[in-house]
Amino acid sequence: MIIIFSIFLALLLWGIIQTTSLTLIIKEVRKANWKEWINIIVGFLKKRAERKVFYTFMATEASLSGLIPQLLRAHISFRYADKEITFWGVLSQNSEWLSFGIAVLIAIAYFLYLWQSNKKKPEEWKKIVEACRLIDEELNFIPTQKWFEEQNIKQIKNLDKRYSENRNFPFEDMDFALASLHITDRFKPLLKEKIEKFRDTLKSFIISTDKEPSCSEISAQCRHLVKKMDSLSGTATSYIELRESVNGFLSIFNNFCYNSESNNRNDIRTKGYSIREDGYALQKVLSNRWIEFKKYHTIIVTGVAGTGKSHLIGDMVTQRKRAHEPSILLLGQHFTLSSDPLSQIRELLDIKCKKEKLLKQLNNYGKRIGEPVVIFIDAINEGAGDEFWRKFLLDFLQSVDSYEYLRLVISFRVSDCRNWFYDIAHNPEYAVYQHHGFKGYEREACEYMFSSFGIEQPTWPVYGEEFSNPLFLIKYCRNHERSQRPLVFANFWTTILEYCDDTNHEIAIKFKYNKAQNLVTKALRSVAELMVTTGSRWHLKYQVVMERLAQDAKYTRTPNEFFELLIDEGLIRTDVYDGGVTYVNFGFERIGDYFIAEYLISNIPAKEWFKYNLGNLSEALAILVPSIKNKELIELVEENDKEEAYQSFIDSAMWRDSFTMKGDELICKIKEANKYGLMFEIILSRPYRTDVASNGFALYDMLWNLSMAQRDAIWTVLISDPWSHGRKVLDLARWGCEASNNTLKSIDNQIAKACLETLVWTLSTTWRELRDCATHAIVNILVQHKKLLLPLLEKYYFVNDPYIQERLWCAVYGALLLMQDDKNSCTAAQWVYSNVFVKKHVPEHILVRDYACNIVEFGLSRGLDINIEKELIQVPFTDGTLPSIPSNDEITAMYDRDWETIPEKERDVFRVQHSILSSMAPEHGIRSYGDFGRYVFQSNLDGFGENVEMLSNWAIHMIFEEYGYDPNVFVHFDKNNASHNRSHSKIERIGKKYQWIAMHRIMARLMDKHPDKDWSNEWSEPVRRARTIDPTIYPGYKPLHHQSKYKLPNFDISIPKSDIKWLKAWKNMPTIKEYVLMTDENGIEWVNLFSYSKYVSEPDDDNALIRDLWTFIQAYIVNKEDLSTVSDNLYHIGIEGRSFHENDEIYNVFTREFYWSAVYKNAVSIQNHKRIPFSVGDKNFDDIIMEPAYLQYTLSHDDDVSSEDSVNLLLPNEWLFKGLQLSFSNDAGVWVNDKNEIVVLDNYMFSSGHSALLVRKDHLLNYLNANEKIMFWPILTERMIRSRGVGYANHSQNGGCAYMDEKGAIHQKLRCYEPSNIEKKYSKFKSLIIKKTNTVLLWLHKHHLIWLPKNKKEELYYGIDYMYLRNSKIDIFDSIPNVSEWLKKAAESNKIIKKEENIE
Repeated sequence: MIIIFSIFLALLLWGIIQTTSLTLIIKEVRKANWKEWINIIVGFLKKRAERKVFYTFMATEASLSGLIPQLLRAHISFRYADKEITFWGVLSQNSEWLSFGIAVLIAIAYFLYLWQSNKKKPEEWKKIVEACRLIDEELNFIPTQKWFEEQNIKQIKNLDKRYSENRNFPFEDMDFALASLHITDRFKPLLKEKIEKFRDTLKSFIISTDKEPSCSEISAQCRHLVKKMDSLSGTATSYIELRESVNGFLSIFNNFCYNSESNNRNDIRTKGYSIREDGYALQKVLSNRWIEFKKYHTIIVTGVAGTGKSHLIGDMVTQRKRAHEPSILLLGQHFTLSSDPLSQIRELLDIKCKKEKLLKQLNNYGKRIGEPVVIFIDAINEGAGDEFWRKFLLDFLQSVDSYEYLRLVISFRVSDCRNWFYDIAHNPEYAVYQHHGFKGYEREACEYMFSSFGIEQPTWPVYGEEFSNPLFLIKYCRNHERSQRPLVFANFWTTILEYCDDTNHEIAIKFKYNKAQNLVTKALRSVAELMVTTGSRWHLKYQVVMERLAQDAKYTRTPNEFFELLIDEGLIRTDVYDGGVTYVNFGFERIGDYFIAEYLISNIPAKEWFKYNLGNLSEALAILVPSIKNKELIELVEENDKEEAYQSFIDSAMWRDSFTMKGDELICKIKEANKYGLMFEIILSRPYRTDVASNGFALYDMLWNLSMAQRDAIWTVLISDPWSHGRKVLDLARWGCEASNNTLKSIDNQIAKACLETLVWTLSTTWRELRDCATHAIVNILVQHKKLLLPLLEKYYFVNDPYIQERLWCAVYGALLLMQDDKNSCTAAQWVYSNVFVKKHVPEHILVRDYACNIVEFGLSRGLDINIEKELIQVPFTDGTLPSIPSNDEITAMYDRDWETIPEKERDVFRVQHSILSSMAPEHGIRSYGDFGRYVFQSNLDGFGENVEMLSNWAIHMIFEEYGYDPNVFVHFDKNNASHNRSHSKIERIGKKYQWIAMHRIMARLMDKHPDKDWSNEWSEPVRRARTIDPTIYPGYKPLHHQSKYKLPNFDISIPKSDIKWLKAWKNMPTIKEYVLMTDENGIEWVNLFSYSKYVSEPDDDNALIRDLWTFIQAYIVNKEDLSTVSDNLYHIGIEGRSFHENDEIYNVFTREFYWSAVYKNAVSIQNHKRIPFSVGDKNFDDIIMEPAYLQYTLSHDDDVSSEDSVNLLLPNEWLFKGLQLSFSNDAGVWVNDKNEIVVLDNYMFSSGHSALLVRKDHLLNYLNANEKIMFWPILTERMIRSRGVGYANHSQNGGCAYMDEKGAIHQKLRCYEPSNIEKKYSKFKSLIIKKTNTVLLWLHKHHLIWLPKNKKEELYYGIDYMYLRNSKIDIFDSIPNVSEWLKKAAESNKIIKKEENIE
């Protein structure tokens, strides 16, 4: 019955299908014409045939799955005679497996049939596969890399103005922020340099103190810390533990250094300086909060309005997208109250799967690629706000935390209002990052933004707090870009009104109203009024504001849209809290302060101004009251508010250009009361204001008549404090260093002069960064305001502080060198000659004399046409007589005391006094030597041949008795800035300042005493030793952003995979032509004169070997007839191990002193830098002269700390500079011809690209061919494979020669310096034969069969080393009675040593 029913049901279904198909066909045919009939019928028949096959397949499958098992379970009976035989199906128990196997076979056969019939139409299969994939994705959600990238692009566009990839001021911690979102350790490369440097410093300290019993405990601490660094696991916890260990160690180490009683106390303190410096550097980088955030699955980014939270989120997503790392970006404004976050995320991403599967599938994707998927939700305070997230956030965070490969980053705005978001942002249980926008980087951010908008840098150096807000800054720049209004800054209220006016202009165009109505300012004033009248700044309801805007903005017809535009412009913001209530506030709190203050001044009595709880309005009131009432705030308020008004007067000074009569009276009272701190705060807040009683000019009246020690006590200690007045004047100095030439040129002469005089007084500081920056700033301003140079020098050249004198003369000299102005150079030279040298007013300071002499020499080189007496500008300037110098006992009696007898309260005073004595002590003196005394003072004075210890006593006496150093006055400052660094520290003691002054004075006196001394055998003459800063080049100079002329040839050193094969494949490298010739984007050819090119392949696997391939390029010229000799010898002998001549780096010669000055000619000698006899290996060719094409200039960070960077500049050698008739351009590292065409350039300074010195090929060839010269390059390249850290290393060098012919073609001849296997075997065989032959010869000689000369016998017996000693005529043999016996023992000892080496 089952079988019959199945057959009947199948026939019934077949009939229904056929009837339905015919009905549909007839329906279609009735609508169609005769041509369509034919197509429809053909299609029907084709589908019918396909269906027939399909039905056959389904029927077979059905029978297999239904009928056959039934048949197999039946039994068969046979009757024969009177017996009945029954056969049971043996396979009945496994009939299902048989049925399944047959069904699979038929399915495979049917698949092969379909594939065969459709292989001519593969697109049909693609459609089927794609359809299956889409269905699967719809139901299960299987994300792909492409899906993530498409979502990112879409959502980043939705950020609109809040994110710009093109205007992207770099976020300092971006690398750490991105690393915190990875499971694998991405902090390692960011911390590697600092960890390795500190570890090496500790190891060095351990080795150097190994035999010091007093250092055993601290050495053990060092070893423990080294072990901890070596065993880092790469987890966030391991880095945090290392940070705590470093913190604890530095505390212990500081105590150890301070209390050390070791015999090598000074050495230990010197080494301790490096440990502390490297330790604090590591501590700082380990304290980055993003390292700790890695432990969390959720990171919260908060900040006030406009600080760039959305930009930060957008940039993180963009950076991850570039690295193909999965991210999802969502905007808080899109979330509503409709459902929970997961449901809304699913809808926002247009995903059909169940919400429970969403996070699981994202986690699975992250698990598959080994890195987490990061969900970013920006600005959750928008949209549904706290009412929504208060309900769902905790559950949502817990859901994310439950998946290993998911991370969440959310952001929201906070303000002073204590709402739910405020509580979350200050909850220590969460990983919260407070984003402060550009705070701390206002100047750099302003420069970047002004530049990106094509706006000239502003003509003022100090920026307000709002300029740290990215939204405000970008809007400010955009407005100025549109209006083309110059950036002239009066006060912040003016800036606000301009900002509102520009915004009003744009909105007026959009809403088509007359901009003269100024609805934007009117709306903001209304908001301020409502805040005052309702008595609350933080609870102004949205409905109240909209009712008012309906009146104020009625001309727009759409007040809601007008309000939304105010929000877009950042002027207004909305906050949702208190259970879903929407409140309105100012977008920038400081802008709100001013509008509220304006309303109070105009409408509320003064006695009530401070009673309103509307925020801190003091500064706004102090600025607006004088402009509205023409009175100072302190004149109008109640008595109990006067103290606050007085402080607001001081705080608001930076925004004021002038003061009222009452303001002037207040400033006079501050001066009369000798409140120097307050007065300097007012002046330095805005030293360029027009009010001469409170700008930079006022410093002259306050400081000129003081002694150096008095001035240092009230002025220098204040400006040398980075957390006090020093930061303000550093902003001025940085602006002067880095503002563009056009900006500096555009400022008014009076402003420039006020800035210059402020900076001159700043040169007294012991904060080295500030002093060096101020020097460069003076140079830059003087270059653009040439007429101010001589008046400034006339006014200050005899100031009674040699520290100021030294840098003032340095800056004037540097400015003259950079001006390249004959008239100014000659005028200044004539004045200096007449007023300093002729009148015998030569300061006794080695550097001041140097700069003054060079100013005169430079004027003469530029055409100064006056008769001068050479003797007047040369040493000696005095008779050089030394004064009566106190003895050691006298110094001890005057300034030293027994520590045990000093009362506790006087010990700090004695300690700073004694620091001068100990610091000034030279080596082998009665006092334990100090680093300054040994490595600076003694090093600079030893060459004069005088008693250095007595000179040290003179300096000590000079510091206390002549300069007036009083330890009671400077105890606090000097105690807190003590350093044991041998040279300059970042902030030096006042006592250390006097040590430098005394040393430079003594050097000047000794130069007078020994005017004819020959310094050629010294490494440098005294003047160059004393120099530090170079005023003609700023280390913080930003390279020109031109396209790089030089790039490394495109070459992959990771092939072949075998390290040994790669090491031996020396021919597999770029041709030398690719290194030395290049063509720029304009088709101009350039020749490489010097470069050090290096490829590095460093696999991620810590156990894999690192590969290095470097090529050293340096160019020389020789006469054409000498090329063959040079080329052949370089090829055959080679320069393995960098054995060829290289020009030494040049120190302490200013870049603009090159080619003309005496100091240049002393430093850059003909025999060492310009014309060198050719030699290679042991062969010398004195008749072949080669001329290097380059010079190397170096300025270390220790000499100029105005920037973190050192300067390494490549310059053309003198023959090239003069031969091509070049001159310095206005840009560092660029040289031009008389047509102002760039002919030579340092590629790094020109483009930030790879370092190389390049010359135009056409100009070079013309010179070479005209002078019968040819250029060649001695080539040396090296391949190296090495392990990380100290360990295995193997290398192979090859080299030869390349040259450029008359037509500019490059030819090369290279060979490998590593001998081949055949050469090694031959050398070994040859050595063996010689050894055996020598043995035979000695045996024959011993048995009197042959006779050997004495020299030959000794050579065979003792080896070639003995003959070298004899030929060198070393005196050691004269003191040995039996030379032969001694040599025999030495030879035996040598054999033992060699055996031990072989065993090792």
